[in-house]
Amino acid sequence: MLSFLQEAGMHRCTGDDVEYRARLSADLASFLAHVESLPFGSDGVGGHPCHWWRLHGEAFSTLRPLAMGILLLPPSAAGR
Repeated sequence: MLSFLQEAGMHRCTGDDVEYRARLSADLASFLAHVESLPFGSDGVGGHPCHWWRLHGEAFSTLRPLAMGILLLPPSAAGR
């Protein structure tokens, strides 16, 4: 089920653009490797997602539209 959701999400973001899909996948893999290497709480942003993105996400420009979409979700959307 997770792979289906991942595939659906990638298709929604990239459509049929194979080149963009490859860049997005590569950036996502690099971003996840970077995030996993960070000690928890080492950046001192205290759970503020926008500040955290500015510190750690700006290097991954292809992920910015995804991150902004996630950060703009209202808190009430989390339980849906």
